[in-house]
Amino acid sequence: MPLNSSNKTFTLIPSDAYRVMPWKNGGGVTHEIAAEEEQEPGWRLSIATIDRDGPFSDFSGYDRTIMTIDGGDVELHFHDDGTVVTLKQYRPFRFAGERKVSCRLLNGPVRDFNVITKRVSYSHEVNVGSTESGLVVGKGELCFVLIFRGKISQPVAAVAGDTLKIEGPASMKLACGDEATMYALVRIIDRRGIG
Repeated sequence: MPLNSSNKTFTLIPSDAYRVMPWKNGGGVTHEIAAEEEQEPGWRLSIATIDRDGPFSDFSGYDRTIMTIDGGDVELHFHDDGTVVTLKQYRPFRFAGERKVSCRLLNGPVRDFNVITKRVSYSHEVNVGSTESGLVVGKGELCFVLIFRGKISQPVAAVAGDTLKIEGPASMKLACGDEATMYALVRIIDRRGIG
């Protein structure tokens, strides 16, 4: 249920509310955190488990950011130009969703966090941080805060694994608990009407 505070709307998305759904290519399952409510969503946040080597789904027309959040490193092999990229924990990597890519697990299964946005309508930013003093969410943005460690105590309580959806015209500071909170801050930027 959304809560309002200082011209911001906060919605707690607890980890047990993430929607389980198959990968687009049928090669596994993902836990969808949130998505635009359209037949073909303009943006989506999700967490997936990769338990074997194999191809990634084709997301032509989307930009994609991925990072591992549990487990070891993963190699991404891009078939168009032979590039190999090693994903490291909590280090976002961005690429075009139409690129043909497969992965190779280097140290067993992993969980990864994914953000996709439809290029003609949206863009996105993913930043990972840690704070004891709190986190400021900017003006006029649709943001998500996924908590890896620690907790958010105000304006709504959220613990590791949960996500906060935050909307509204004002900027606001999220208060943390007594320990350092590690998080991913995702900004979804609406590009419709620009240009």
